[in-house]
Amino acid sequence: LTENWIQWSQHLEQRVKELEAVSDENLLLTEKIELQRQSLILLEAKVESLEKENAVLKSALRKLKKDGK
Repeated sequence: LTENWIQWSQHLEQRVKELEAVSDENLLLTEKIELQRQSLILLEAKVESLEKENAVLKSALRKLKKDGK
């Protein structure tokens, strides 16, 4: 019984060390993901802005073509 307890305890200690190492890595990855999410939000806003500008320019071009005929 004592030997099983010792093995279980050692295994548990090893597992805690592994999880602590992964925890640091997960924290870094979570930070990277958040930075990428913020960049994505900015890029989506830029795309939306450019799409609106593109629609205005297309409309102006159609008007110029229509007026030129």
